[in-house]
Amino acid sequence: PHLQSVTVSEEAARRLAHGQTISLEMRQAPKRLAATDEEGNLLALLRRGEGAAEWHPEKVFQAGG
Repeated sequence: PHLQSVTVSEEAARRLAHGQTISLEMRQAPKRLAATDEEGNLLALLRRGEGAAEWHPEKVFQAGG
């Protein structure tokens, strides 16, 4: 199945890189999302948390360089 993706801010990308929860307001949010940066690089796979806007990183990918 296709995984919906969302582009996150630089601050959210930094939080994800450290395994921290981020906040995303979404209508009809799925249970899981792929987080990307503005260049389209995959940063993390996210799981929806207890709060409506709360997202936890399940898997964080190291930035290529």
